[in-house]
Amino acid sequence: MHRWIIILSCISAPLQAQFILNGEATSIGDNCYSLTQAVAWQAGSMWYDSLISLENDFNVDFAFYLGDSDGGADGMAFVLQPVSTGLGSSGGGLGYEGINPSVNIEFDSYDNDVNDDPPFDHVAIMRDGLLSHALPSALTPYQYIIEGVANVEDASYHNGNIVWNAASQTLSVFVDCDLRTSYTGDIINDIFDGNPLVYMGFTAATGSLFNNQEVCFNYVSAVDELEDVSICTGDTITLTVPDGFASYSWSPDYNISNTAIPNPDVWPDVTTNYTVSLTDECGYTIYDTVTVAIAEDPLNLGADTIVCEGYTLTATPGYGTYTWNTGASGPAIEITEPGTYWVTASGGGLCPAADTIQILDVAEIPVLNFAESAGFCEGDGIVLDAGSGYSTYSWNTGATSQVISVAAAGLYICTVSNAEGCSATDSVAIEVYPEPDVDLGFPTRYLCFGDTEWLSVYNEGATYLWQDGSTDPTYLLDTAGVFSVVVTSAEGCVAEDQVTVISDCLNDMYFPNVFTPNGDGNNDFFRPVLFAAIEDFYMEVWNRWGTLVYSGNDSSTGWNGDFSGVPQEMGTYIYVARFRSGQEEQLIRGTVLLMR
Repeated sequence: MHRWIIILSCISAPLQAQFILNGEATSIGDNCYSLTQAVAWQAGSMWYDSLISLENDFNVDFAFYLGDSDGGADGMAFVLQPVSTGLGSSGGGLGYEGINPSVNIEFDSYDNDVNDDPPFDHVAIMRDGLLSHALPSALTPYQYIIEGVANVEDASYHNGNIVWNAASQTLSVFVDCDLRTSYTGDIINDIFDGNPLVYMGFTAATGSLFNNQEVCFNYVSAVDELEDVSICTGDTITLTVPDGFASYSWSPDYNISNTAIPNPDVWPDVTTNYTVSLTDECGYTIYDTVTVAIAEDPLNLGADTIVCEGYTLTATPGYGTYTWNTGASGPAIEITEPGTYWVTASGGGLCPAADTIQILDVAEIPVLNFAESAGFCEGDGIVLDAGSGYSTYSWNTGATSQVISVAAAGLYICTVSNAEGCSATDSVAIEVYPEPDVDLGFPTRYLCFGDTEWLSVYNEGATYLWQDGSTDPTYLLDTAGVFSVVVTSAEGCVAEDQVTVISDCLNDMYFPNVFTPNGDGNNDFFRPVLFAAIEDFYMEVWNRWGTLVYSGNDSSTGWNGDFSGVPQEMGTYIYVARFRSGQEEQLIRGTVLLMR
């Protein structure tokens, strides 16, 4: 039997090994490859397309054929190199000459004097594509390919075995079960400059002399090794490794049809690791392990429970079909009443499954219904009540009570839950309404006899109530008295004001008895209120210590409450005003209260 068995540790694990064929290399079937035909000046090479790591063990067990003509040439080589999958050359270099860096195991069938070859077909471990056995690149001395046999171009296939032990850094070569040569050394660092990743392949060449040169294999662990699988409970799967080995042994002997064949059936009830040993006629054993996992049943309707009105019961997604005991199909159903609900599911690459749930009750959802919006007048507040009878309250303010007091505008949200865990959420937008703008001016004013004055407190959408019951936004002053108004805005906010009117022009001029120079725009200056035209106005103001703090002749400006740029203290001040009304000079004295 022709057999090439490869145990590799690859950077990736392709689903099927790919060999890159170059030159005259062709596939001849039955897992065999022709590297050269019996034609002069041919070269053929084949490379495994994935890098392997020399940090891990590997074993290559193969059959090789060097031809049927003892005078033919030139032989083949097993090569490790990190350069390319397109290498190979013809002639006496066995197809590997010049590949640098590289490790080369040559099976040389021709005596080339220039390479210091022996007069017999030989095997040796070389490096860097150099063929001379006289150079340091010859890592091992040459040896007979088959002990004591000078010619291996005997029209026969011979078993070869190349073993790399990463721990001991030893590369060994066996032919027909016999160790022919080995090399121990740090080839990763010494040859490949610290790079453990290399391509593996075979090369062969002919020159002026030639032979058919072939390799055959039927097991490549990177391809034929068992892949972990997942099955459903109760399913059976066949585990298959290549046949043709001397013996097989599977373990454990658990739910397996036969432990001594290459393709047993297994049906584990729990996830199980099965190991197989394949032993060839040389007694070399290959081990492989496969995990047969029992796929988990992801279908889960959950624990028995109480649900809320409108609840949708959803099965685990991913299945192709669902069938409910209600007659519904699809992954979800709406629950309207208590009871037992079950579903079966299948397809979608998942194992068929079923699950049942008991719906103990369908509870009502709380009713929470705030107004869309509400508000309160400036300076007031509002109370929000979510209603009684709920188990929990949760406001977006952080409060957990039924009732909260609100003193600022904003959106207020509350979620309530009942004893069954059903919840409802509602919100209300709260506004703060401004007070109406009501200002009748100075609280006391003088009205000369026969004069009138209109007061206006208009606010859009507001209502008005004057002291005499009138409801217009304007009011005519034509007599002395106390006049007041209450203004109510459209939102219900209330403001009011009043004014006292005195019917006396007081010598054509009136001085207020208080002023407030605080910069608010109201009553900031002490000055006369004129009821007639005057001339030659002059006014002086003294403090209680007799200091003149103001003097001026502009009746429209008056005193701003400062002296030499310094605001004066609150208190009573004395004023004297002189003016001419017509032909008559008049003098007015009095006191004024400065307040801030």
